[in-house]
Amino acid sequence: MSKKYDDLPRLDVEKAVEAVGGSRYIMILEASRRARIIKKRRDDLDTKNEKLGYYGYKPINAALEDIINEHESGI
Repeated sequence: MSKKYDDLPRLDVEKAVEAVGGSRYIMILEASRRARIIKKRRDDLDTKNEKLGYYGYKPINAALEDIINEHESGI
């Protein structure tokens, strides 16, 4: 793996699958839906704040992390 990705959090995909009820297909649908929402919010922020353009990681990673965190916190 390249040095560029060494600082990214390692996401447990199996935890994300478990969080949505055990279906990898449903997990992909849910993560892509959330990623689109995250991307839209980032684009809106960039429009308001003159193109910040830098985020720690991609929207899909943020979406998977949200799914896992919600499951672990019992939301």
